[in-house]
Amino acid sequence: MKLLIYPEFDHYGGTKTFFLNLLEHHANEKIETAVVLTREQRDWFEPNFFSKRNIRVFICPKRPAIFFKCWFSLLFDFFALLPAFIQFNPDGIVVSNGTPGIMFGATLLNLPILYIFHTYPIGKMRESQRLFLSAFFRNSVQFAAVSQATAFRVSEFMGIPYGQILILYNSFNPYGHTDSEEKHNNNVVLTLGHLSKQKNPQAWIQVADAVIKARPNTRFTWVGHGPLTAFLNDEICGRKLNDRVSLKGFRSEVYPFYRKATIYFQPSLMESHGISILDAMALGIPCVASNVGGISESIINGQTGFLHEPGDIEGFAKSIIHLLDNEDLRAQLGRHGALRANQLFSPDVWKSNIKKVYRSIFMVNLNR
Repeated sequence: MKLLIYPEFDHYGGTKTFFLNLLEHHANEKIETAVVLTREQRDWFEPNFFSKRNIRVFICPKRPAIFFKCWFSLLFDFFALLPAFIQFNPDGIVVSNGTPGIMFGATLLNLPILYIFHTYPIGKMRESQRLFLSAFFRNSVQFAAVSQATAFRVSEFMGIPYGQILILYNSFNPYGHTDSEEKHNNNVVLTLGHLSKQKNPQAWIQVADAVIKARPNTRFTWVGHGPLTAFLNDEICGRKLNDRVSLKGFRSEVYPFYRKATIYFQPSLMESHGISILDAMALGIPCVASNVGGISESIINGQTGFLHEPGDIEGFAKSIIHLLDNEDLRAQLGRHGALRANQLFSPDVWKSNIKKVYRSIFMVNLNR
């Protein structure tokens, strides 16, 4: 079986993690694989990363702004995929999408397609666009989303019946276990993610300020960078929190930060699922997060962590302080979170689910 992967991902983040998981799965199942990448995406990897895995790479141009529009996207994607379609002659295509509304040009090729949504859209497609695209959504095109919330929004956005969208949850990274004594003694509140408006750094620094005023020995750490890094640095300086709040920038190795974390905090404005939350849960770290998107499908409020609306600064702060003051509660929520993560979001569960999806769309006899 030969499969072509057409992925959308940044230098780091959930979509890239998913792409790497797909490559590992293909290698384990001996699926002959090719990928379509921009030069920038290819250069984010070691020079021999793909060749030593026997993965063919086809280079496509970076998508200009106009080709994010639905009609132009069809043409861009079709011609981006055409060389691989001709030269690699795949049996199917896996589209890993981070921007709903683009990458549908793959449907113009007469192949089985698995189309995976990693983020949920805002608003709806125009009716003319929905009708046009529906003409290409054959029985051999299967849609999947990384959470029920994402599937629901995609259904509203594109008019695809919700029941026809498979749920393919992300998995946590198998880091191992944290040292319980170290994380209990540090009073570190950890956040990982791209420093963008979506991750809500404005609320994050307000919560950090409130918690540190109440519990001065607490530290807040954000691992990641992005367009709002300068804004957050200015806020930290303006609030005189330099000795209690730190921005660590992008780090390829994040496990050491989890190992020292007492609480994981994610006040996002929108979140399709959130792999960092899954990682924290799997490591037994209680989570405080926004009740948006697919987060509530991971965190059970009051059982594995606490959920609040994205603007509830007081609620976030109270939950964090409550956890800082209650070691037994932290341990209880951490245990329940780890159990839930292993039951629903483990790498083994993800592998089993992707095998089932592949069988249904590509009719591949994969090893059990």
